[in-house]
Amino acid sequence: MSDKRIYEYSVYFEPLVDSIHLRVKIIGQLQAEIGSVFVFSGFNVYLPRKLDPVKVMHTKLAATQDTIKVTMKLIKVKPEEELAPFLNNLFNKIMRELKFVRHKRKQFDPTKAKIVPQHKLEIWPGYVTAVDTFEGVTVTALSNYLPLEWMSDKRIYEYSVYFEPLVDSIHLRVKIIGQLQAEIGSVFVFSGFNVYLPRKLDPVKVMHTKLAATQDTIKVTMKLIKVKPEEELAPFLNNLFNKIMRELKFHKLEIWPGYVTAVDTFEGGLMLNLDVSHRRLSTMTIHEFMTDIYQRYKADFHKKVKEALIGKIVLTRYNNETYRIDEVDFTLNPRGKFKRGEEEISYVEYYRRNYNITIRDLEQPLLLSFKQVRVSGSEKKQERITCLIPELCYMTGLTDEQMNNTNLKRDLAPYVTVSPHHRVDGLRKFLANVRECAAARKVLEDWGLELAPDVINLESRELGVQQVSFNEYTAKAGIQADFSRDATSKHVLTTIPFNTWAIVYVERNKNEAITFMNHVQRNAPQLGMTMKNPQHVVLRSDTNQEFIKQINQVITSTPGLSIVVTIFPTQRGDLYAAVKKVCCYQNPVPSQVIMARTLGQSNESKVRSIVMKILLQMNCKVGGTLWSINIPMGGTMICGVDAYHDPAQRSASVTGFVASSNSTFTRWYSTAIIQNIREEVSRSLGLAIKEALIAYRQGNGCLPERIVIFRDGIGDGQLPLCENFEVPQLIEAAKSLYPANGEPKLTYVVTQKRINTRFFRQSGGKIDNPAPGTVVDHSVTRRYMMDFFLISQNVRQGTVTPSHYIVVYDSANLKPDVVQQLAYKLTFMYYNWPGTIRVPACCQYAHKLAYLVGEHVKKEPAKELQDKLFYL
Repeated sequence: MSDKRIYEYSVYFEPLVDSIHLRVKIIGQLQAEIGSVFVFSGFNVYLPRKLDPVKVMHTKLAATQDTIKVTMKLIKVKPEEELAPFLNNLFNKIMRELKFVRHKRKQFDPTKAKIVPQHKLEIWPGYVTAVDTFEGVTVTALSNYLPLEWMSDKRIYEYSVYFEPLVDSIHLRVKIIGQLQAEIGSVFVFSGFNVYLPRKLDPVKVMHTKLAATQDTIKVTMKLIKVKPEEELAPFLNNLFNKIMRELKFHKLEIWPGYVTAVDTFEGGLMLNLDVSHRRLSTMTIHEFMTDIYQRYKADFHKKVKEALIGKIVLTRYNNETYRIDEVDFTLNPRGKFKRGEEEISYVEYYRRNYNITIRDLEQPLLLSFKQVRVSGSEKKQERITCLIPELCYMTGLTDEQMNNTNLKRDLAPYVTVSPHHRVDGLRKFLANVRECAAARKVLEDWGLELAPDVINLESRELGVQQVSFNEYTAKAGIQADFSRDATSKHVLTTIPFNTWAIVYVERNKNEAITFMNHVQRNAPQLGMTMKNPQHVVLRSDTNQEFIKQINQVITSTPGLSIVVTIFPTQRGDLYAAVKKVCCYQNPVPSQVIMARTLGQSNESKVRSIVMKILLQMNCKVGGTLWSINIPMGGTMICGVDAYHDPAQRSASVTGFVASSNSTFTRWYSTAIIQNIREEVSRSLGLAIKEALIAYRQGNGCLPERIVIFRDGIGDGQLPLCENFEVPQLIEAAKSLYPANGEPKLTYVVTQKRINTRFFRQSGGKIDNPAPGTVVDHSVTRRYMMDFFLISQNVRQGTVTPSHYIVVYDSANLKPDVVQQLAYKLTFMYYNWPGTIRVPACCQYAHKLAYLVGEHVKKEPAKELQDKLFYL
């Protein structure tokens, strides 16, 4: 809108005010002088209008009536590239105006909850918002980005804030800044240290106010730091959109419909990234969930409860807050007391007095949630423990048991699977909501911002149909990148004869074993596989001990054993882990686990399809290959890296490292690295690449000229870790194997899956998913990075999610198109799926390896298995 600007002022308080919350309160009291439209960061104030270069104001602390002198000094008019933090704060404010409730970065609307009664679940629809600035031009495709435009010459001004006397408490600082609204205006953001305002105040502004509790006078001095450049405004703007979501009455959590919003800055202006989101929330309380566990596992009740709950996120409906369960304490109950202020009060009395809630079960244990918080006067964070009542908590998301419940997934699909057409409709409804909500609209107008009338249009490229090669046959994958018919009807690329192998099962699963072998004998030749009759090991009982004893015996007594196939009577995690431990490091041999129910189905064609896929897996696990894609990059070793973290933080983290060992990228060397809990990578990463290079040299007679690494599981905040720690470590380790000045060229690419970016193909008024192989490398990409979005897989339901690729390091100087083509081709090479997947195969292999070791094996697998895909 016209030439609106954002002016940044530093803020100084006399006497000094340490507390961020008190600073905010003081600034809030100065609205008569600075206006009601401002943002205060805790140090700097941002205003949509210009004040004096130095503005001195006085206010009183409400609690003490002490006078606070606040001096605000103009720093600069904020350039657009510094505005993303500011604008994200602004959109948080808009979301509040829209009456949305926030959960992490997502906003949900509980008023539109959809009930799934048969599974005791609710689904809340919602949104994700984010503002970013991007480069590029608008052409044909649609994306879920909404351009943010400035009205006139509006700027965001950042002011540092000083309190006298010092105020340590952030909450008190916020309160103090809030009392200064008469002087700085009611529109501001206070970070606890700096104030952000949409208008300019004096370069130094001194104000005074009083603390409400003590009537002590606080002097607040605000000094202008600068006008915030656009690239620094993302956090501010995300907070702003959180406010907008609150105004829209959205709650960031029965299924709750909602949105996810985010703002950031890139080259070409600011944009809000907005996505439709759903929050799954159980209508069953944790108390009911625990009761169900007790009825099933009375003897191991405490153990089973902790296994089921620790690491899970729960919602307390009385305040719409979410907590992570870190412990279940069976020695505590609701009759226990805790200190609140100067009094001791029981949990029963606390909830009755504050929420009018009567706790029924007085013997139930308490759930504990640990959180590191900053404490006034302490440099280090301290642990705060929140005790929760099970009957007042509800599970968010799905339990492990629910995740494996196909009926539940089918029933949930209509609620949470959003088609491209309905997703775009949802985005446009959000725009209409903002336009129709006066309070939400005012949040934007106060800062001189307005949203574009529609989602952004942009240009995309399709990389084209790929050819897949089998043993003596080449097939076109087609527009949908699906070659499942060819994969289960043609001879695989290479096979390993199954001359000696074993099948282990209990007596009652004899019919399933016969069914499996009948299909193996009929269908293995169709795949080009040679399979002699296996050794049958029939167990008398289905105990873990019996399985382990017999598997160990057959391995040690059978020289040259290719693989052990085990049929489980039921799905049992403890038995699976026990078998994998034996076969991965105690007596290393490839292993295949099959559930009896998958072989006992009456649908003959379905059983045949299952057995064909099992045969393909078995061929891979013993060292065979299935198909290949033409990747013309001779002398290259491609690696994948991913990490597994125990969600309950009870065991070590594991990094999976997988590297190609031949020129067709069909054989892989794999190693698992076990680290300290929550450590993303260890210094053993260098050792892993050295071992991979040695394996490559043994198979090819030389070292690779080029190494391309795809690193999965890395967020934006960890990119410096990759560039400054992982890359140098890998280069140094690799150099040690090469002659002087002969180090390989390295390309290091981060792959991100958990993103909110979506793309849509519009044709003849119909909105659909883009085709596999669609690349977007402009407009919504990062300003200072070589990055792109790739849609590699085809989805039959809902909206496809692209993957984001960021080239962090590239001494090989690969062209962007080469990296894009390579990434796409590698998505065809995952041998567990006859089509494309979301990430390069090496990343998925690394993920599968890390998960198997971290979740079940708990120890590095034997070196005898490192040249096989034993973890599929």
